[in-house]
Amino acid sequence: EFEENKQKIYVVHGSPRRPLMEYIFPGSSNQELVRLTKGVNADIIILGHTHVPLERRIMGKLIINPGSVGQPRDRNPKASYMILKIGRNIEVENNRVEYDIDLTMEKIEEVGLPEKLATRLNFGW
Repeated sequence: EFEENKQKIYVVHGSPRRPLMEYIFPGSSNQELVRLTKGVNADIIILGHTHVPLERRIMGKLIINPGSVGQPRDRNPKASYMILKIGRNIEVENNRVEYDIDLTMEKIEEVGLPEKLATRLNFGW
């Protein structure tokens, strides 16, 4: 947790309720998001774990997930990242960039990681 320009920011891998292992997907209902972020005293909640980009506003909170630079799971093989600008207004810029997937696959195999981590890069899943 930290503060930037008077905005309280909470960062977690999974969800505030279960920081390591719980998923919050873009398709989560508003009710589910309220339940999963209950008790979090923050204006902005930044999370990950799903490898899928998310930007939702609910109950005065901005919930964002930048996606994944190296292992996307939303069927788009491009690297995903966000730029969060906190000033007078809060702005979120979602970005996708192409990268050398073949070279990345080679590097994954060279270091002995599971083959599926390399092959899935072509499909973004």
